[in-house]
Order: sequence, then structure tokens, then C-alpha cells
Amino acid sequence: MSVLKHKATSMRAESRGFTLIELVIGIIVFAIALTTIISFLAPQARRSADPIMQVRATELAQSLFDEITAKAYDENSYANGSQVRCNEDINQDGELLVADGEIACSAVLGAEEGTRDAFDDVDDYHNFVLDYNLPGSFTNALGESIVLDGRQLYAGFRAEITVSYAGQFYAELPAPERFQDSKRVDVLITLPNGDELTFSQYRSNF
Repeated sequence: MSVLKHKATSMRAESRGFTLIELVIGIIVFAIALTTIISFLAPQARRSADPIMQVRATELAQSLFDEITAKAYDENSYANGSQVRCNEDINQDGELLVADGEIACSAVLGAEEGTRDAFDDVDDYHNFVLDYNLPGSFTNALGESIVLDGRQLYAGFRAEITVSYAGQFYAELPAPERFQDSKRVDVLITLPNGDELTFSQYRSNF
């Protein structure tokens, strides 16, 4: 009889579950472990999205460069049907004279036309801004919204363009023509997370 009683007691001891204290301690340990894991995973998830944003920024900058560099070098180049570039010394006398059919490049950079669809030379884009937060601002060269699969491709993006003279590639030219033989186009793109990327490209006077 005592043997049977001992076996029954052993079975009850083996089959008992967790106590309340053990359960609470387990929950606390699990919560700490889960918090630690999430703290490692969250930054990784953010960084995994960064390359996608950077690729989109690069594509955006390249599309803007393609649009800008396809325009004339300067408002005064080949103006009014002329076949002469600005700062082109036709008779090689070291002077730019209107009487010789020569004309200087623009002294002030910026848009002579009011809207993007009328821009016809590189420096018209100086201080031009595309900003997703400005309604109707972020469009392509045709004024169309940039959409992919029904979603705005550049949601949260901003692009700011600056144009400056950045010559000296042709040292044989006299100043100021030497400094005006090329224009540098800088595109500053701000990503949705606030990071900034700058892209640059040169356009020579041809």
C-alpha cells in the first residue's frame, strides 16, 4: 500500500505545471529577448530601404540631366536663327563685337521664360525646384505626374537645381570667355528620410 502511495505522489509531482511566479518570470525574459531582437531588426529594415531610395534619386537626377543638357548651351547661342555660338570669336581678332556678328554669353543665369515647358537653354533651370510637397510640382518635362503602378514614384522627394559657369577647360581662351566655356549643373536631391544626395554634370559650349 505504501508503495502505491509513493508512486501516486511521484506521478503528481512529475505532472504538475508552472507556478505563477515561474510564468511571470518567463514572460519577463521573453519580453526582454523580443525587445532586444526588435531593436536590432528595426535599423536593418530602415537601411534596407535606403538603397532603393538612392537608386530612385540617381534615376531622377539622370532624367533631369538628360532634359537639361538637351537644351541650347545659352540663350545667346544660335539666337534668332544665327549660326554663331555665344563667345565665339568668328574672325579670331581677340574681341567679341556685335558688328562682327559675335555675341557674349549671358551675364546673368536664370530663366528668361516663365514655365518649365518654355525653357530653351541650360541655365533656365537655375534655381528650379521639384518638390513633392508642392501640389503639381513634381512632374516630368511634359507636365505629367510621375506614377508607377498607380503610385507616386517620388513621394516625399525634393530636387533643387543650380547652374553655374565652371569653365577653364580651354586655357587658350581669354577671360572671361575661358570661364564661360562650360556650365556646371548641380542637382541636390532630398530623400523622404531627409538624407541629401548631390549629382553634378558639365555642359560645354557647343
